[in-house]
Amino acid sequence: MTTHSVVLVVVTLTCLVMSLWYARKLGDMLSRMAKHAQKIHVKSMELSVEKRRADTLLCQMLPKEVAEQLKMKHEVKAEQFKVKVRALQFKVKVKAVQFKIKVKEELLKVKVEAKEELFMVKIQVTEELVKIKLKEELFKVKDEVKEELFKVRVKEELFKVKI
Repeated sequence: MTTHSVVLVVVTLTCLVMSLWYARKLGDMLSRMAKHAQKIHVKSMELSVEKRRADTLLCQMLPKEVAEQLKMKHEVKAEQFKVKVRALQFKVKVKAVQFKIKVKEELLKVKVEAKEELFMVKIQVTEELVKIKLKEELFKVKDEVKEELFKVRVKEELFKVKI
């Protein structure tokens, strides 16, 4: 066995080991992505439920027109009503608005975190794709080396026959 043959065998085995390792890593990454997507979906559903509760509470405490304007982020101008507002009712309204603001802030945080994690996943996928391309190139090189090795062996056999 020539040195050339040994090198070819080592390169081939290295390519095989690297391919298996990359495939396993890619599978692990896809599994983590699926789990993360499920967590984001659950959080989104929880926030949706809380938003509906906050909206319902807001509509119960404020006149419907005022509540709708607040939901649409419009300024609400003070209107005169012939109803006495008790201090407790006012506090409840303030708490409801504060709750709605907190829910929106939490939703924004979750969206930002989801975007950041999605960006990181995209980077990982891109890296894995680059590794796969490199693996494909290694297989091409391995095939070329096999062809060259075959040619060398044929030449060696011809040389032996001539001698």
